Amino acid sequence: VLFYGPVYFYIQLFITNIIGWGIFEFRLLSLLCGFGIVTVIMLIAKSLSIKRGGFITLFYILIFDPELNANMHSARMDSLALLTFLLGIYVFFFSRLKSLPSAFLAGLFLAVSLLTTPRIGFLFLILPVGFLIELYTSQRKNSKKLQPKLFPYSILIK
Repeated sequence: VLFYGPVYFYIQLFITNIIGWGIFEFRLLSLLCGFGIVTVIMLIAKSLSIKRGGFITLFYILIFDPELNANMHSARMDSLALLTFLLGIYVFFFSRLKSLPSAFLAGLFLAVSLLTTPRIGFLFLILPVGFLIELYTSQRKNSKKLQPKLFPYSILIK
């Protein structure tokens, strides 16, 4: 089915063409995505300036989380979808470079996550919430207009 998971299946096809077909090869993508999920969440935590104790606690919670560990070896497409979604969120909200190319890159990651599985769609509610938070903080500071805040979101959605 081309509208459900084409990105996941093409990446799986690429891996099996290079390495071969077997249970390890089939689950390798989920394993790598699990490591990537932990890494991106830790990068987001670092960007949020979480203190050392909280950072270490978050790391241990992530690596011992039964759901994340189950997805790392179950060969489901949810791991890839979550990784690409988190990469999009990281690039859009936490990237040091707030520019048009970073908004396009974030949009690309988010589109790939949605093309991996439509189940990730409910997480897209983070975007209007993030927009409202940025709008509120920019109006409180009274230093920025609405247009600079709206433009990256409109690029991201297109």
